[in-house]
Amino acid sequence: MAINNSLRQRLTLSRVFALIFNFFALLFAAFMGLDFFEYRFGLSELAFLILAGTFLIIALLSFFIGRRYKPETYQSCPNCGVKISLFQKWHCVSCDNYQKKERYIVEKCDTCGKSSEIITCPRCKAEVDPNELLGRS
Repeated sequence: MAINNSLRQRLTLSRVFALIFNFFALLFAAFMGLDFFEYRFGLSELAFLILAGTFLIIALLSFFIGRRYKPETYQSCPNCGVKISLFQKWHCVSCDNYQKKERYIVEKCDTCGKSSEIITCPRCKAEVDPNELLGRS
């Protein structure tokens, strides 16, 4: 059973941009801390601030681009129309365990490593195939 690859790709891209943001935000903070102690690696003050500003711009761009790729968190149930969360502590049918933390339905199970095969609607209790929920045949 193939789970929606576009949701998985969006989740991966969102996480990559979050890592880039964290790296450059920490780098910017470190540079500003060094500027406070007036340690500038032998650079002039202007060059040092331009370098720190570049890190800040890259961090902000990666933050906003990463937000653009953040996956949708709700889809409508095909039976009753209620919104079903795609980010939840879902039940794994393979090993009969609930996830320890909330995760997207395209992510693998904590215990057995398989993806979700069935999502239960909270209103009508219908078992919905994630591919049908995500609009794939």
